[in-house]
Amino acid sequence: MPFRDVFIHAMIQDGEGRKMSKSLGNGVDPLDIIHTHGADAMRFTLVQMTTQTQDVRMPVERDEKTGKNTSPKFDIGRNFCNKLWNAARFALSNLDGSSSAAATEIDPASLSLSDRWMLARLAEATGTVNNAIATYQFNVYAQTMYDLLWRDFCDWYLEAIKPTVKADANQQASLRSVLDAILRLLHPIVPFISEAIFEKVRQVSTASIAGLDLSPPRVGEVLATAGWPRVAETLRDEQAVGRFERVRALVTAIREVRAQHQVQPKRTVTLHADGPLMEEIDAAGGLVQTLAGVEVTDAEPEGVCAAFAFDRREYRLSNLADAVDPEAERQRLRKELDEIDRLIFGLEKRLQNPGYVEKAPPHLVDQTRNELTKRQHDRQALMAALEKLD
Repeated sequence: MPFRDVFIHAMIQDGEGRKMSKSLGNGVDPLDIIHTHGADAMRFTLVQMTTQTQDVRMPVERDEKTGKNTSPKFDIGRNFCNKLWNAARFALSNLDGSSSAAATEIDPASLSLSDRWMLARLAEATGTVNNAIATYQFNVYAQTMYDLLWRDFCDWYLEAIKPTVKADANQQASLRSVLDAILRLLHPIVPFISEAIFEKVRQVSTASIAGLDLSPPRVGEVLATAGWPRVAETLRDEQAVGRFERVRALVTAIREVRAQHQVQPKRTVTLHADGPLMEEIDAAGGLVQTLAGVEVTDAEPEGVCAAFAFDRREYRLSNLADAVDPEAERQRLRKELDEIDRLIFGLEKRLQNPGYVEKAPPHLVDQTRNELTKRQHDRQALMAALEKLD
């Protein structure tokens, strides 16, 4: 055998589990997909489908426009490539004109919370990708990059830095370095779009980030010959990750209340916080205000407002609209209460099962107990909010 490793990929079947064949007319021509979705979209989708199983299914549909077979699966790859392109356009528009001495190196500890969190997420994702490639888990590789780009980079990091990146040279350096690293990690999966974006990114000069090694291309200034990202363990800032995750949990809770009350996206609502939460929000450097669309005060709310539970405490939002309907607020709180009751019932049932308590790993049992305690505190906060409406 002339090979040390042989990778046998899964067989792609149609949505009904049948082998694709010309006689059944259930095959998909790669050239048709390249024409409708692009080569990178097709590559990303196929890599994401490459699991450690024997067979994978791909629903096949007739494209009404072309009259040829296609699959909605490839929409995932196309949407991902569009997301990458749009994110790069935004980043480059905020890096226009950036210039720093090439020898300058920034200490990550001097960066903002959002920058340190993003670098930590990049470090974790790079480790996962390296391990996935080494063990031929290509679907893990694709999914890790999907989460890193779509969720972490686009949904949270870019939104967090919008108000400050134009005036912060260090933040611009962080943005450029993270985007550069993501392009390098993505290049084996989506080579064409990553190469096109890299051509613009390499023309932007910023300071480097200590601990993030992005060696220049060896030949022709092309991404295909650039070094693979090497991320130092020092960038795995667990404290920054923990603090940002709390910010994200608070922002998510506020966004849920805004959505339930159909608050206009541009409307600034008021968060009534206690002392400890005020200090935590202040330490986050404006992240909560930016991501949740709130102003923060320690004053007591006047009139009808919306309550929500966070970190086992009850907090309130006001100025959600010109007037808040008390009955609608009661219905919202009761709906949340029903959901928490359902979760509490499931957790209690699990802990009442001797097989789970005695045989499950101790840390999982402890996690379940802690989750039950948290949900019980959340229930108390919601009950108190309901009582104030009566």
